[in-house]
Amino acid sequence: MLKTFNAILKNNSIQWLDQTPDINLDNSVEVKITFLEEEISTNPTKSNGQKMSEALNKLAKMNNFSFYKSF
Repeated sequence: MLKTFNAILKNNSIQWLDQTPDINLDNSVEVKITFLEEEISTNPTKSNGQKMSEALNKLAKMNNFSFYKSF
C-alpha cells in the first residue's frame, strides 16, 4: 500500500513534517515527489505566531474583555 508523508524539500534535503517513513537508510528507496500548486512556508510556526499576534492585538483594541460594573 502506498503511503504519503508530508515533507519540505529545501536545498536538496527533505525535512519531514509529521510522521517519518520507516526505511533502512543503508538502502536506496524509490520516491515520487509531487509539487503542490501553492507555496508553503518553510517556517509555519513563525508565520502562525505572527497571525496570532495580529489577531490578539485586534481583540485587545476592541475592549471586549473589559468587565466593569458600575454600582
